[in-house]
Amino acid sequence: MNTLNIIRSVKSKMKIEFSVQVLGMLLLAFLPTYFGFTKQLALVYYFFYTIMLIFAIYYLSKFYSFYKKAENINSENIQDANWFYHELRIELAHYKSFHYITTFIASGFGILYCYFNKITLISLINKLEILIPS
Repeated sequence: MNTLNIIRSVKSKMKIEFSVQVLGMLLLAFLPTYFGFTKQLALVYYFFYTIMLIFAIYYLSKFYSFYKKAENINSENIQDANWFYHELRIELAHYKSFHYITTFIASGFGILYCYFNKITLISLINKLEILIPS
């Protein structure tokens, strides 16, 4: 597989990933309505959602700018190919850190959700056992 095909393949996957991330963030905005959260819980949810959205805008803008810069590279030039390789590794590190951050934010909301709905760890495990067949 030559360099041009590799770069095209990565760019097509990046385009899909960007679209899915944006769609996912938009769908998360309607989660309280879909699940019928109380007003108090919806307020807490939107607080966490706003924090997550700020991080998402930052990381997705960096992701998009890398995607746009990658359109103008010459795959025959070894310096451009090296640039793409190193920038892709940096973007993958950003991608990982973005998902770590969103995981911790979502976990924080999950803990508060359990607190507001008075869900204990034991009752949560019992509910999960029903969903997972032995």
